[in-house]
Parts: sequence; C-alpha cells; structure tokens
Amino acid sequence: MTIQTPELRGAGDRSGHGGSATATPVTLAAPGLEGIAVAETVLSHVDGANGRLLLRGHELRDIAGTMSFEAAIALLWADFLPESDLARLTDLFAAARERASVALPAMCAAPTGLRVYERMRLGLAALPLASDLHPAIVIAGAQPLLLAAAARLAAGDLLP
Repeated sequence: MTIQTPELRGAGDRSGHGGSATATPVTLAAPGLEGIAVAETVLSHVDGANGRLLLRGHELRDIAGTMSFEAAIALLWADFLPESDLARLTDLFAAARERASVALPAMCAAPTGLRVYERMRLGLAALPLASDLHPAIVIAGAQPLLLAAAARLAAGDLLP
C-alpha cells in the first residue's frame, strides 16, 4: 500500500506566510481504494517524484537551519493559534518551561529502568494543561525541560 499526496487545486494559500501552501488530500493507493482521500492537510506536501518536501509552501531545505524554532512553529501553527500568541512564542515557551517543573516529581518517582522516551511520556502526562496558555504551547514549551530531565534520570543522575 502506498500513500500519495496529489495537490488540491483551487484551495488557495492558507499559510498566512506567503508561499504556495494548499490543502493537500492524502490518498491511499490500494485495490478498491484508488483516489479515496483519507486526510487533508495544509501543513505539508510531499513531491516524491522531484524529491521535494514543502512545509506550509516552503521548501524544507529553506527552513532547516535558517529559521529559529519559534519561527518554524509559528509557520506551522498559523491559522491554528491566535496571531498574538504566535508573535510571542519565545516568551510563551519560556513560561511553559517554568510551569513544566511541576512534572519533575512524577518523573523522579518513576521506577528505575525507564527509557528516556518513557520518562518523557510520564512528564507530559503530569503537565497541568488548565492555564492561561494554549495546551499546544504548554506541551511544546515543556519539551526541552522534560527531555533534559528524562535523559538525566535515565542515566542515573538525580535532579536538584
């Protein structure tokens, strides 16, 4: 079974950042399911025949290593979060990292022998999402702190 992503004509630019991002249906190529759209996205377009990956209408090679993390997230999250939040992502992610410290006791109390990924999942599950921050910002902003803590704990280091 293969996945194809043909361009959906006439969808228009929905990226909010220029480029040519259009809604792209993801279709399954399987006996009896030819041409059936199983999903639609404005986030990416895979042009495997030409070796291109577009994210919100921008070539991946133009984004990787040239945009800050926050700028890349703002590009991907355009139309999903308010512009006021997207413009302040650096500050909002910093606030989320501070709040993520409440998940550290749960990670420290976990049984020894957990892998980094398992500890990350535990930390994410312990995050309080009810706050003035959008849950996507809480989760994305917490990742650096939780990853560092999970790696240290998996290596046998104690957290302060």
